[in-house]
Amino acid sequence: MDRQKWKFSTTSPSSRIEKVPSGTFGIYRYKNNNEVVYIGMGDIRKRLSSPERKDWEFDNVEYSKVENEGKRKEWETYWIDRFSEENGKRLPVYNKIGGISEE
Repeated sequence: MDRQKWKFSTTSPSSRIEKVPSGTFGIYRYKNNNEVVYIGMGDIRKRLSSPERKDWEFDNVEYSKVENEGKRKEWETYWIDRFSEENGKRLPVYNKIGGISEE
């Protein structure tokens, strides 16, 4: 996996999450005032619409389609680890756990 070239390919304002195509699997991150507040993976639109997230504060979502579940897990872990390394080992505010360890 060439991590240097990979970036989130699509950005959607939180007010327009219904525009995210249904059944799109991939990885995503929520941002609020340009700060990453959550990193996750799965069915992007379904996860964005989860009732437990209705009170979360974020103004946009960046995501990329990743069909392969193993690759989704790998990329989610990569981005969570990268965030943690750049932010004094803390996780994004809404992440309760880190990604899957490569050990």
